[in-house]
Amino acid sequence: MVDGKFNIRSAAMPLRDNGQGKLTADEFQVAVEVKQEIHCIDRFHIKSACIAGDDSIVVVARGRVPQMREQIALLILRFDIVKKGEIWRLQMRETI
Repeated sequence: MVDGKFNIRSAAMPLRDNGQGKLTADEFQVAVEVKQEIHCIDRFHIKSACIAGDDSIVVVARGRVPQMREQIALLILRFDIVKKGEIWRLQMRETI
């Protein structure tokens, strides 16, 4: 999700089996938050996302990176899913 300030945010809601065949939900956890001041992508807009064969998340977006000559371009961002204890996080890859 991109908010009004072009910050990238994503949340996860872990589901657990309660032992009686039903799923219970924990509270939402922020999995990743990248401020616009960090990613510096202007006019950022997410178009779609999918799960790749290696279980990473591939995001197709559009935007303008710093010092780019074109007005806007297609961007591909890739995130690895990492579990630290009971917390799920997304870690952006440097290369796709």
